[in-house]
Amino acid sequence: MEYFRDKKICVLGMGVSGKAAAKWLFEKGANLLLADDLPVDKWDKGIHPLLNAKNVFFKCSDEIEKEDIEGLDLIVVSPGIPKKHKVLSLSKEFSIPHVGDLYLAASLWKGPLIGITGTNGKTTTTLLTLHLLKEGGLDAICAGNISPPLFDLMDKNSEKTIAVLEISSFQLEYFNKDFDWFEHPFFNVAVCLNIATDHLDRHKDLGDYKKAKLNLFKFQEKAHTAIIGRGIKEDEINIPSKNVFYLEDIINGKEKRTLEILFKGKKISLDISKWGLKGRHNLDNLTSSIISALTLGASKKAILEGISNFKAPSHRMEFLAEIDGIKFIDDSKATNIHALKAALRAINSGLILILGGLGKGENFEDLAYFLKKNGVAKRVRGAVYIGKEGSRIKNILKGIIPRDVVIHDDKGDIVMKKAVIAAREMAKEGDTVLLSPACASFDLFSSYKERGEIFKREVFALKNS
Repeated sequence: MEYFRDKKICVLGMGVSGKAAAKWLFEKGANLLLADDLPVDKWDKGIHPLLNAKNVFFKCSDEIEKEDIEGLDLIVVSPGIPKKHKVLSLSKEFSIPHVGDLYLAASLWKGPLIGITGTNGKTTTTLLTLHLLKEGGLDAICAGNISPPLFDLMDKNSEKTIAVLEISSFQLEYFNKDFDWFEHPFFNVAVCLNIATDHLDRHKDLGDYKKAKLNLFKFQEKAHTAIIGRGIKEDEINIPSKNVFYLEDIINGKEKRTLEILFKGKKISLDISKWGLKGRHNLDNLTSSIISALTLGASKKAILEGISNFKAPSHRMEFLAEIDGIKFIDDSKATNIHALKAALRAINSGLILILGGLGKGENFEDLAYFLKKNGVAKRVRGAVYIGKEGSRIKNILKGIIPRDVVIHDDKGDIVMKKAVIAAREMAKEGDTVLLSPACASFDLFSSYKERGEIFKREVFALKNS
């Protein structure tokens, strides 16, 4: 990659993906300026050996001045960096291009690309698509918003290797079609599973968020395949592809357990009775993965085999245990209201909810309206509220959910232990205790994964007692 030799490049953001981009660019001979909002001693330890290398400079973002920016050829941005960041603002004076690290890696990828975005369901769909491709004997990897970063897999970059990329709205903000160092990436399959209110702590409104998501389809041509989810109207999007699938139009019979897809002029009917994940949203995830795998050459036989042996990722409507006739389900990945709604639609029993955490700018009046309008409130018999948003959500849902309790503590493990016990006390035989917080986890936990793991631990502790 001679493009980068002796180029002056700033990598902004020293998290996992920024670190991967910095290492790869260094190996290709670039002169690097590394920057992050955190002090250098708090950067990921994996980047520390690079800080002593020749032609590598580093600074905390607050210390960067115009003279550091002037003369740069490119800024490579990690997804956690907002578009109004100081360094990006300074760079405008010198007309320095900036691109996301995932965009840059995808531009350099030699093989076919599948891009998967949406408010919810991205990880499940990405992993299932990868699984179906491999069942079909195809060479494939997955990367992007799901670990690892694509730059960490560039040793697998070949014309035959399919890259299945989970792509967030943060990453799509930095997909820059005007960048002209080399040809921008083209997605053989582009998927937007759904769009609902999320990340309004980053995006100015739903329109801005939707614009970022739909940016994916700009990187397609007529021969490519586009898969469009619910909540996206045809007149909202300009799709270059002539092969367009709208998920709401595809027959996925819940009683018949079959899926019917019109693919390349032929109706393909698939038996999906062995698909184990609950909910309409998971049928959409399945449908998207099947179309993606068919498009890239997987056989119907391989797809059916893959459906039967796929294991869903943890913390997504994951059944944990049944205690005294009460089921416990971990849906910790539900970090917004849209995901909680999907979970509520998928469960028909009486419900005790555990919800709350760090808000993302969403309006919980929308959840109140959903519970009342759809009759779901009749099934939700109790709620345990946790985290920073707990008391506020309780006040909004007051009078809708008959029993509730707020857990107050600043230690996540203590909060979850009390929440599980409180939910068990509210529940009766036949009910389901559902952890589906509709909030981020960072007020009490390091991630949704830690939140889910602690919930799981406390559920099994209750079972064993």
